[in-house]
Amino acid sequence: KVPMLLVFGDHISDVPTFTNWTSTLANCRRFVRQLVDVGGDATMLHLPEAGLKGNSHMLMQDLNNLKVADLLLGWIDKHVEKGG
Repeated sequence: KVPMLLVFGDHISDVPTFTNWTSTLANCRRFVRQLVDVGGDATMLHLPEAGLKGNSHMLMQDLNNLKVADLLLGWIDKHVEKGG
């Protein structure tokens, strides 16, 4: 199985775009639950819930990008097979 990680920041409702990010976050949470329920390896990482605040949709361009990268690397270490 292929592991999947979906990542959201916290500034999802204050950016007027064609996308409703609040409902997109809810849909992604539902999608992750459905994948896990059928045996998939999926994770929803909402940065504020992980203790990181102040992120836009450009996570790796935000000021705390190294902290975001650390979370991603930690997830990769736990979910991606080494070697190969």
